[in-house]
Amino acid sequence: MNKYTVTPKFYDTFSCIGSDCEDHCCHSWTVNIDRGTYIFMTRKSAFKAKSSQAIERTRGKAGYARIKLDAQGNCPFRMENGLCEVHATHGHARLSHTCKTYPRLEKVRGDQVQKNLTLSCPEAVRQALLNPDAMTFDTQVTQDPAFKPRPYVRPDCYDAVRELFVLLLSDTSMALEQRLFTFGLALKQLAQSAPEQRTDVFEQVIAQIQSGEIAGFYADLPTATQLHASYLLKGYNALFALNVLEQKPQVLARLSKIHQRMKAALAGVGDNISQQQAVLEKGFNGHYQAYMAEHEHVWINYFIYQMYQLDFPADNMYEQFSQIIVDFFYLRGALMLMAAETPLTDDDLVLVVQSFHRARSHGGNFPKALDTLKEKLDVDAAMLPLMLLKVSERGSA
Repeated sequence: MNKYTVTPKFYDTFSCIGSDCEDHCCHSWTVNIDRGTYIFMTRKSAFKAKSSQAIERTRGKAGYARIKLDAQGNCPFRMENGLCEVHATHGHARLSHTCKTYPRLEKVRGDQVQKNLTLSCPEAVRQALLNPDAMTFDTQVTQDPAFKPRPYVRPDCYDAVRELFVLLLSDTSMALEQRLFTFGLALKQLAQSAPEQRTDVFEQVIAQIQSGEIAGFYADLPTATQLHASYLLKGYNALFALNVLEQKPQVLARLSKIHQRMKAALAGVGDNISQQQAVLEKGFNGHYQAYMAEHEHVWINYFIYQMYQLDFPADNMYEQFSQIIVDFFYLRGALMLMAAETPLTDDDLVLVVQSFHRARSHGGNFPKALDTLKEKLDVDAAMLPLMLLKVSERGSA
């Protein structure tokens, strides 16, 4: 049986930086323990007594057992130097599956095994977004009699949609927001068509792009920045509150850094919408643009990462794309407000992207804030993500 293993370059270049990591991974997770590891830890390891208290059986639940986190949400086997005492004493082989693999991911789709990293890890963000060559992919074909492909069917337009997305992302003659709007509007038409009509509809949207028709729609699109500041803060407040309720202090500490800088940028502005808008546009047209002009690959990498991670457009393609754009709205918005005060750095980008995805991995979402925004803008829900893209008539790199 042929097995096709797909590996992105950023996966190969990743290496855990251990105690140097600004947000260690030994907190806030559910760490499941298999039966063999449980028996070893509680009966044979150097931590038998500690393990009997720190690892609990989970009868009737997923997994055989799990590690009980301490009052701060940290793993009890984490040492003061930030390293793992199980790893230090017994080696990598004795770690739980979660601890062995994080932040690495593996997904089987048909006869492909796709390797990936989760963006909830700071070093994974650095490798995936900051390297211009990160989104190159290698495919290895091997014979593996034990490999079992999984049932998997892609839509007919899968390859064509992906090619269009990458082509538009790479077209730097347009602002990034215009590229995303162009693709989103084309995708919306495609998603609304019947499967048997999609070839014809795809040809029509290509013609609309080439003729400049969609560019005209974008030029006429009003900016919604008068509402951005309020809903950016509401979104991050929602993430903040969620992690307070779930007692995730390490996640809170990272989010708090972003939250405080966003609030500082808007200090003295109060509820004055026009002044809030001025702050956002100052950040967007100033330090944000300057950073992105030198790092054009950052957002291109981010969207290709999402395409790969979600297997876009395999399922509910417009809904999937809309969620990607909503996430981009919050990520870009935080960076814009931070850029209103000081120049952006690589560390700022890593802080925002990693913290957001770490918080989202615990279930954070913003449906209520977006529902209210939809009503204020008086647009249908499907158009809302595209309405949020345009910040300034000057566009962005």
